Amino acid sequence: MLSINKSFKEYIVEENSSIKEALQKINSTKHKVIFIV
Repeated sequence: MLSINKSFKEYIVEENSSIKEALQKINSTKHKVIFIV
């Protein structure tokens, strides 16, 4: 889980998205990540 959280943060930084967009990305991918894990 820690490594996944780090990759999420790095992904957000690379995308240079706004805070709202970043939160939306995390929320939209949260369920998918749970299934993957």
